[in-house]
Amino acid sequence: MDYTWHADANNLVKIGGQALLTQSSGPVSVIEANYDGTPGDPVTVDGSGDNSIDTGYQEGLYVQDELDLAKGVVLSGGVRFDAIQFTFPGASSNDSMLEPRVGLSLLPSDLTKIHFFYGKMFMPAPPEDLRDTFVNLGQGNSLAPYDLKAEKDDYFETGIAQQVDNQLFTLNAYYKYAVNMLDENQLLNTAIAQPFNFASGYAYGVEFSMRGEVAKDWTDFANYSYEIAEGQGISGGIFAFPAGTDFEPGVYQFLDHCQIHTANAGLTYNPGDIWVTAEGLFGGGLSTGPNNTLRLPSHFTLDATVGYAFQKDSGLSGMKASLDVINLLDNPYTIFIANGYNGNHYENGREFIFRLSKAL
Repeated sequence: MDYTWHADANNLVKIGGQALLTQSSGPVSVIEANYDGTPGDPVTVDGSGDNSIDTGYQEGLYVQDELDLAKGVVLSGGVRFDAIQFTFPGASSNDSMLEPRVGLSLLPSDLTKIHFFYGKMFMPAPPEDLRDTFVNLGQGNSLAPYDLKAEKDDYFETGIAQQVDNQLFTLNAYYKYAVNMLDENQLLNTAIAQPFNFASGYAYGVEFSMRGEVAKDWTDFANYSYEIAEGQGISGGIFAFPAGTDFEPGVYQFLDHCQIHTANAGLTYNPGDIWVTAEGLFGGGLSTGPNNTLRLPSHFTLDATVGYAFQKDSGLSGMKASLDVINLLDNPYTIFIANGYNGNHYENGREFIFRLSKAL
């Protein structure tokens, strides 16, 4: 539910709220593979905690005001309140947070925009309790209670957008300091993951992008991001680790999903009826190895599309046909290996996708 109110010519007030109910239930089973590659016997988890219903409630309310202080100067401020109530067999978790936020936008000229933002953020973990699964398969600590917590952040961002001829350039920088920073621990080599909390962590980075027209019928775009995200210690989700697992306080490690360098760029030719697009993607590789101390090799892929829009006089007005070639160079690079983030995965090889669509 959201409500917008123009209090006067200089004030735009927004008020809103939301409520969310989530439930999950059902047994968990894992099939172990034999050394010859044939399936082994299923290992069924019979603990009542994982077979019963996990219930989560989440409520949120917010109010904000955008105030025009002067021509080209807009100050926005507001506050949000979030609360959660999780109920599991033999365990429960309640938390809440008041989140003030403030932002400032400046337009020194019609071609330049600068913005600043600070806000507190609240991010709950999924309302799911997999303690029995991890303990019964020898991956968890049976002595640890359910202690998973919501992540609470201080988030800062600043950026500038500049129009130069037919190109729009943007540069953004951000920094986040997190208490009870959320990450995930993987169950064996399955797609089952259980969140846990680093005691604290941080993430910062810079993002650059450009888009616009190169010449008549030609458009381009490019993006680059640099990111560092690390956490230290452990404050929640200890049950998802074997007893004796050492999270040395003060020793930071990369998060599973942190790829330091990411870039992509594309060029499109569209004279009217037909369009041709080429797009390249570069990735520096995700974290891997013990405590994410290693990094996978970098990779590059190239995609291409050719399409045609049918004209009215063809009898197929509104229809478009296109052929996508994904991973044109046929590079099945490693996405992640044994980094606790969903097992081992590789990019697909070269793919051809034909699409036929019609506007309604």
